[in-house]
Amino acid sequence: MTGIFQWIRKLSEGRAQLPEAQPDGMEGAIERWAAMYEGDDAGASSIGLPATIAAEFARLVTLEMRVNLSGSERAEFLSAELRRFMSGIRAYVEYGCALGGVVFKPYVCGGHIVVDAVQADCFIPAAFDTSGRMTGAVFVDQLESDGKLYTRLEKHAYAAGEHTVTNRAFVSPPGSMSGSGGGEFKPISLESVPQWASLETETVVKNVERPLFAYFKVPFANPIDRRSPLGVSVYSRAVKQIEDADAQYARLLWEFEGGELAVDAEESFLLPSGGGSRNLPKNRNRLFRGVCAAERDFYKVFSPALRDESLLNGLNSILRMIEWQCGLVYGTLSDPRLAERTAQEVKASRQRSYASVLDLQMSLQYAIGDLIYAMDALSGLYNLAPEGPYDAAYEWDDSIIVDPESWVEGMRRDAEMGLLKPGIYLSKKYGVTPEQAENMMAIDS
Repeated sequence: MTGIFQWIRKLSEGRAQLPEAQPDGMEGAIERWAAMYEGDDAGASSIGLPATIAAEFARLVTLEMRVNLSGSERAEFLSAELRRFMSGIRAYVEYGCALGGVVFKPYVCGGHIVVDAVQADCFIPAAFDTSGRMTGAVFVDQLESDGKLYTRLEKHAYAAGEHTVTNRAFVSPPGSMSGSGGGEFKPISLESVPQWASLETETVVKNVERPLFAYFKVPFANPIDRRSPLGVSVYSRAVKQIEDADAQYARLLWEFEGGELAVDAEESFLLPSGGGSRNLPKNRNRLFRGVCAAERDFYKVFSPALRDESLLNGLNSILRMIEWQCGLVYGTLSDPRLAERTAQEVKASRQRSYASVLDLQMSLQYAIGDLIYAMDALSGLYNLAPEGPYDAAYEWDDSIIVDPESWVEGMRRDAEMGLLKPGIYLSKKYGVTPEQAENMMAIDS
């Protein structure tokens, strides 16, 4: 949706005309990242790198991820409600990685807590506190009915221990969101739309310590706007190189297409058909081509040597640069057979990837902690479960953060120096219990 940030801002301020100009800065960057992720700004020969990069980071971040809540009956209720949300966490993290962030917004429906994952191009941030936590935002909900477009703006604001939710509704001709409708958005009551009739115009939740929504932010430095507290796409530093990779891939496809085997045959030797034209054999567009041949040559075979190796080497060089700029291990996108060149380079590549994943995991843990707090507050507000404390424990796949081979090698050195029992080292190396490791040792320790 082009210009959604300006559109929401103007609509929330009472200026109902759709903006015509393309937004700049972070707003324009988010829209571009979204278009890259969806493949809208790429040609037919696109490799689909943006979606691949975001999906790979989401996989590494959420692999073997678990959140366990305990401590009371309230904790058990929250755990059950959170479990449904966590079943789709990888997709939500992927959207966040692609667009720089995603908001987790809980609400109560039918005695349960449902969590909306609002992508970065579907809301506008309104306020942040000194720690960088988002404390205000405007979300948009739309539906079409009876040939009209209905829009609801849901504004969240937190300040001084109070979280305020304000709902406003508007109606306009269809197509206004894309700019084709040309009409203005007119305020209407929430009761005018059956789906929104039960919503309150304003709701204030008191005695809360933080906003009742959570913002998962890609915690990378922001080269688009150094003063913006918003996150950036995981491929924000490689936009130009991704375009170069698509262009190089298009050259490779053209090399194969242009170098296809063909037979250039003089037209008089091809079978005649009605109307004075000639019938070419089957697969004529891929093999036989009618030409005016020389006097002695009635056909020639076209079979040029392909330059695929040099083109592939060029593509791999670009892909390695993208891996470097995005913080991925060499061989994730490029040919893994060409990735491991020196031990030092491989080590640096892995460490860079581990650091990126660790930062994303800590940011996700921070966001889920805010989400659980909001769910707990809603549980008390709507009397969904008895009051009680909860303890949250997070589990991550350590093999993503720590190189397993290096870790085991370090344990071996500690065992040789007498700093670690040999049985513990063997247990880790071979995946057995400490008792089994003791039985495996050839010499009693």
